[in-house]
Amino acid sequence: MLDDRGDADETLPHHHIVLLGEADLSFALALGRRGGLGGYRVTATELGDPADVCDRYFRGSDAALASRCDELSRLGIRVVLSVCAKRLERNEDCYHWRATSGSFAKAPLWDGPPVSRFVFNFPHTTQSGRTGALLRRFFRSVRRSIACGLVEKTCRVEMRLRHVGLAPEAGGLRRAAYDHEEAAAAALFRLASVEESDLDNFAEFGYAHRTTERGKSCGHLDLTKVWRWTADPIASPKTQPLPPGTRRDFFFAPERIMDRKMLPFVSWKGPCPEGRLHYLVRWHGYPSDDECTWEQARDIPLDFRRTFDSGHSMPIADMISDDAAAS
Repeated sequence: MLDDRGDADETLPHHHIVLLGEADLSFALALGRRGGLGGYRVTATELGDPADVCDRYFRGSDAALASRCDELSRLGIRVVLSVCAKRLERNEDCYHWRATSGSFAKAPLWDGPPVSRFVFNFPHTTQSGRTGALLRRFFRSVRRSIACGLVEKTCRVEMRLRHVGLAPEAGGLRRAAYDHEEAAAAALFRLASVEESDLDNFAEFGYAHRTTERGKSCGHLDLTKVWRWTADPIASPKTQPLPPGTRRDFFFAPERIMDRKMLPFVSWKGPCPEGRLHYLVRWHGYPSDDECTWEQARDIPLDFRRTFDSGHSMPIADMISDDAAAS
């Protein structure tokens, strides 16, 4: 994002950086205090709502949270809460800090230029062993956000991760099961670099690592590495080869459903006599009918299917019988 001298990376197209999972916002604060943000728009986010963030990271002090947000505002950094990294393209009800009123106001996350870089430090969930799933959904969400025009096509992702090995001298811990390499590769993100920790540079300006569990220390920070990826360019929905185990909606965002019908389908048990329900999907950024693709019902968001089905009266059972009669 920034090198040790705080110089801006001039290769970024619009210099919009979104910091995810910021906890007590001290990383964003250190970033702003050390300077070098000229030409950048920085948005610091956290999953919790204002009450949750206040209770978890500021000992229940509204004044302490407000003071932190005010300083970030003076440094030119926006604060937005209730931002989910697993559905970036659909964060509609977020809490934006308004320095003029000294309070949070509800608004969609996306009200600025396209994002050129995400910084997601120490990603984790409250469920043991689920961080890998979180990162898979995060990278997919970035891809869909690219398709919606919310994120630059050459977006970069940066993470600080504790890389702890199994050797006893390393603490006998594994690398927290991030599965970050696999998650990035499955979403067609190319590894750009892996570098040693730079947290000492940020600690000098006030960064203090905070865990989700209050009062619990976080060890092995000396084994942190900085991972950076760049999104590879991809083709259109009809021509883009999909990596094994992925679906088209991992890379493209559905805009609307155009049609539905039963299509031949072969499962692991063999051919399905009645076929399987498919929907014809138009994808964000691809308005041509030639770019629409037929997708299985299970691969389409439920709200899209419900909206389409509510306007089409023919029951699925009748569609099956009509197709069977035609064949």
